[in-house]
Amino acid sequence: MDRLRQLGVQPDLIYADPPFGTGRHQGDYADPAGQAWQTMINRLIAGAFEILPEHGSLWLHLGVGDGNRSMLRYAEQSALRVFGSAAHRSTIWWQRTGSAPVANTGFREQHDPILVLAKSPAFTVRRPPRTDDENTWFKSWDGDPVPWSSGDLTGPRGDRHPDLVYGIQSPFTATVHYPGPGRHWVYNRTEMTARLAAWGVYLPQHLPDAETRRRIVGSDVGDSPALMLTGGLAQAQRQATARMAAGTWPEVFFGRTGGGRPRRKVPLPATGAAPASVWDARFAGTVRDARDEVQRATGARFTTPKPEALLTRIIQIATDPDHLVFDPFAGSGVTAAVAHKLGRAWITCESWQPTIDQVTLPRLTFACGGNAPHMTTTLVEPLPHKMLSDAPKQAAATLAALSARLDVDPAIVRRIRAQLAAIAKTQQVAHPVPDEEVVVAELDDLQERLLAKYVHTGSSPSCGAH
Repeated sequence: MDRLRQLGVQPDLIYADPPFGTGRHQGDYADPAGQAWQTMINRLIAGAFEILPEHGSLWLHLGVGDGNRSMLRYAEQSALRVFGSAAHRSTIWWQRTGSAPVANTGFREQHDPILVLAKSPAFTVRRPPRTDDENTWFKSWDGDPVPWSSGDLTGPRGDRHPDLVYGIQSPFTATVHYPGPGRHWVYNRTEMTARLAAWGVYLPQHLPDAETRRRIVGSDVGDSPALMLTGGLAQAQRQATARMAAGTWPEVFFGRTGGGRPRRKVPLPATGAAPASVWDARFAGTVRDARDEVQRATGARFTTPKPEALLTRIIQIATDPDHLVFDPFAGSGVTAAVAHKLGRAWITCESWQPTIDQVTLPRLTFACGGNAPHMTTTLVEPLPHKMLSDAPKQAAATLAALSARLDVDPAIVRRIRAQLAAIAKTQQVAHPVPDEEVVVAELDDLQERLLAKYVHTGSSPSCGAH
């Protein structure tokens, strides 16, 4: 984060999945505990707040297994101190597994909490695509090319809208329908008449229904004429039956057979519902799903990965396609891999070299090379800052990737390549490394040029790990 702050880079989303502070060895990592964990969390939260733009957000993934609840409370308190109490938009509870062992609380701990913290009120919660479950709510019983669900035609607090409490006559049964107790129609008579026109000709008519409307509203009501059919009920029924048989019914209809109360067609929306705070494993994935994804992409095992479905949902809710995603704990590389698939730019970090070599880089190479051919597929490997003597080949790969993606003077590339070759040769005989600081400075300059496009958001996404 210090590097991003120095460059002025502002990621639109930071997803952080730090060690959970258990003090135990968690497969690929040894979790810090106590004061060490608190210091790490404080630095993470403060650093995130400093580099986020006003519309940005931090999604802090935590754990609540045995011994972790105090850590969750500490992280919440630390986040609210830095971001402010109004910044806590939600706590997402992700069902990480369908089954879990019994914890020392006597319960099966199946969920992880994810704190959602907004830098300012400018953060927007986007609606993710519909889930499969949501799609089942919408069908087309009338042959309408746009699937729809049957929606309520009434609203609450009829006592505040007594003028919207009136009767509507059915063209199929001649029954006069009213809103339910305490409810009112969502349309006034003029609007409702226009929506009923396909079923028959309606005109306002006074009925002796004051007592019926009083029971609905809960108090005495004034005059409120009903919408009644004209021209005879037999004619209205023939017209309505023919209209129903023609298909693609109007917005207001009388049930799937014509014998019901007035309802409204709610067309299939472009996005899903507003995100809830409990995320079911059926649409957000499980740890088992995540391990299978790592295995398929890298052939390696990783103990604590997160599923692509979870990160897909987070990125879709928190960002737009031209935004930048930052994950300071790369691990299995899932955040960057999903960001790439969704057309977001990304930056990610990982400190554990075996994880980088065996999981992170193979996962990202797989994602960039095989899953998004419309975007650049060059992977920018991490620069071992101030350590070229230990990894000159890796630095050379970084040079090749950077020069391929930037308009770099070929003479500069040749000079740096020659310097790296000299470093590699010197390394073999254990002599002091010549010009290491110069090479680092020049490579750093290229990396800064690469990141400069993200100092201000709205640029095209690219694939890179820094």
